[in-house]
Amino acid sequence: MTVIIGQVFRAFSLFPLPPITPTDDDKHALLSSVGMSAVQLVGLAAASVAFSSLTSFLWVSVAEHNTKSLRLAIYSSLIRRPMAFYDSRDPGSLLASFTNDADAVRLATGLASGLLIQHLTTTIVALVLAFTQSPLLTLLTLSAIPLLTIVQAASQISSGRFISEERNILSDLTAHITSTLSLLPTIRLFSLHSTPLNTLTHIHQALTRTDKRINTTFALSSSLTELLIMGHVRSSLLMAVAQLARLQRGRVALGGLHGKEGLLAAQGRAE
Repeated sequence: MTVIIGQVFRAFSLFPLPPITPTDDDKHALLSSVGMSAVQLVGLAAASVAFSSLTSFLWVSVAEHNTKSLRLAIYSSLIRRPMAFYDSRDPGSLLASFTNDADAVRLATGLASGLLIQHLTTTIVALVLAFTQSPLLTLLTLSAIPLLTIVQAASQISSGRFISEERNILSDLTAHITSTLSLLPTIRLFSLHSTPLNTLTHIHQALTRTDKRINTTFALSSSLTELLIMGHVRSSLLMAVAQLARLQRGRVALGGLHGKEGLLAAQGRAE
């Protein structure tokens, strides 16, 4: 798609501009190039939909096959276990662990792996095409990656501490609610409702402060990321426009020298 769009930009950049009058051949070449690019984009979209559907089907099939193999292996292992193994373990926890492990394998070997391979392949091909067409513009675009990595690493470190604090607060909240409900008759009998209520209020306030810190961290991270991306996109567009302008000036100079007006002027100077 990038190559096709680049061909369209190239066709427009090669189209003569005033003071050169475009000929019928120039108009036909521009129309033919734009029309062919539009047809190619439509075909590329249809092929992309078909290929994505086929890829999703194949990766889902692979995930189901891997999950089936895992289940058979677990069943074979459980059958050979002695009865003492089942007496020392809760059947419900075994079933839950088995279900979670099977789902994790299905998700890891399914569309996630397919998308990872697809994105890696797309990145490598795009980098090769980009360096082939315009190395300087590619390096300018890639220069945003270290800055984005630093911003994301800082945000993840900051948010990780707050998320851990939030989990601890939620754990304390769960334990406090459980103990309060278990001691509810005693609390009602001795009118001790103010103590658990104050504790819940403090926990809620701490949870609110932690949530605000998490939201602020992610908001700053998103804003800085968008700022860096937009800045590099602007720089890339300015460089691309400058390259197109130099190409167009070369086209105008070539037309002024070898066009009809240029030839007449050269003949007049010769006379």
